[in-house]
Amino acid sequence: MAPDRPADPQVGADGRAGALRRPHRRPRDRAPRRRITELQLEQGQAMQADRRKLLRLGLGSALAAGLASTLAACSRDSLDPADMDALLARENVPGASVALMKDGEPAWSASYGVKAAGGAEPVAAETRFQAASISKVMNALLVLALVRDGLLDLDMPVNAALHGWQLEGIDADSVTVAMLLSHTGGTNVPGFAGYPPGTPLPTILQVLDGLPPANSPPIRVERPPGGPAEYSGGGTTILQKLVSDITGADYASLLHRLVLDPLAMDHSSIAQPPPAGFADFASGHDADGNTLPGGYRIHPELAAAGLWSTPSDLLRPLNASSPRCAARPALSCRRRWPGAW
Repeated sequence: MAPDRPADPQVGADGRAGALRRPHRRPRDRAPRRRITELQLEQGQAMQADRRKLLRLGLGSALAAGLASTLAACSRDSLDPADMDALLARENVPGASVALMKDGEPAWSASYGVKAAGGAEPVAAETRFQAASISKVMNALLVLALVRDGLLDLDMPVNAALHGWQLEGIDADSVTVAMLLSHTGGTNVPGFAGYPPGTPLPTILQVLDGLPPANSPPIRVERPPGGPAEYSGGGTTILQKLVSDITGADYASLLHRLVLDPLAMDHSSIAQPPPAGFADFASGHDADGNTLPGGYRIHPELAAAGLWSTPSDLLRPLNASSPRCAARPALSCRRRWPGAW
């Protein structure tokens, strides 16, 4: 299936954002107002590790645990399809897709089952799944690309660069880009439920202020910024607006141009709702194994939850950041795998 690539003429052909307008920034020689300490980062990492244990990750917690034990016992380049079929049947999951990296290199990938309960279409290597909060990783890469290009400063207070909306709450003017990335900004709203296809969708401003038809509360600072990490999809959504405000570009277009395209994530998209003709995707299911009405949920909160992807695509950022890939020319890291494993 052809990737969804919105065009954005404001980004240069070299994939950098130099043509975009630059915000007013604090001079470099001025001390930052607040910095994220190593302790805060460790707290954030520990909390994320605990949260990962609780998240279903689209497969269910029991399935994730079963898959982990199955992978641990399997050989370097195979997984017995019978074992995986038994695991899916036991956990009432119609289909799954797996990609494995070992020692910094792609080892293998495989697909199992069908796209929807009761259906007959098999999951394939290019079948997209909703990647949920893995979207936040892609958002972080986008923010860092803008830092690289001099458009953002990690210690920049977000209220100094937001247009048409301001973050409110406890010491809100001290909340920085780095704090929102590390979930230490004190913001609320852990996650978003999404919207069934065909229902009214909120704008980003309606999401930020919790106004109808948004189904989430207003995003505010409820705890002192710079304190212990507490997971906040709301904080990530603030970064979505900030990125668009400082660049004047559509968020989805920018993410494709600066992150997904350079990493050759050709079977990934952040278009919400999915474009017409979007067909090769795995449906979402409830806890009882029933297919969600419409097959999925729409997330206008693109940075927090908007990504559709495949396991093989999701390994590409890991591979690109590995020491082995860092020693190779950039193009070889971008196109070193076939389009489909």
